[in-house]
Amino acid sequence: MQPQAPGQPYGQPYPGQWQGRLVAAQGGHPLAGFWRRVLGYIIDIVVMTIVVAWPTSAANDRILAGIDSLMYRMLENIEDPTAPLPAIPQDLWLDVLFVFGVQVVLWSLYRTLTVRLMNASLGQKVMGLRVAELGDETLGRVGWKAAILRGVIGGVLYEVIGFLAQISAAFSDRKQTIPDMLSKTVVINSREAL
Repeated sequence: MQPQAPGQPYGQPYPGQWQGRLVAAQGGHPLAGFWRRVLGYIIDIVVMTIVVAWPTSAANDRILAGIDSLMYRMLENIEDPTAPLPAIPQDLWLDVLFVFGVQVVLWSLYRTLTVRLMNASLGQKVMGLRVAELGDETLGRVGWKAAILRGVIGGVLYEVIGFLAQISAAFSDRKQTIPDMLSKTVVINSREAL
């Protein structure tokens, strides 16, 4: 448990001095900045795009062909504005749901396992970031409960709203994303010490 600073709300990371200014910190390191987290996320997107491509390639091909066919039929009806729009084929919906489901499952597994086993995703590691449970000044290994909660919530949010899930890190006092807040974790900059 971390010491409480006078007048500071419970759970707030203990402030420290970094480059002559007071900053939110934990375990002797400043919390990770927004742009560093975004760059780590972009690296994770590249990694996961490669991972997800294999099990979803056939479905993605069918989706592209289905959209192409649908657009062609819509263009055929352009001369008659009273003609009904062509229906979206059920197979197209099923392929989209399959790809979405695979992406959510793989993102959730990736985020859960990397945070639990390495305290960071691959992108976070490259950027010198580390995930820690809120208030853990020793920066020990993240527990399974926090890793699963953070991984699953993040996996779903990043698939549904993408980059927007990162925005809260720019405005919260603890520089936390929504998955961080719900799992009670923070991301620190492990390359900088206070």
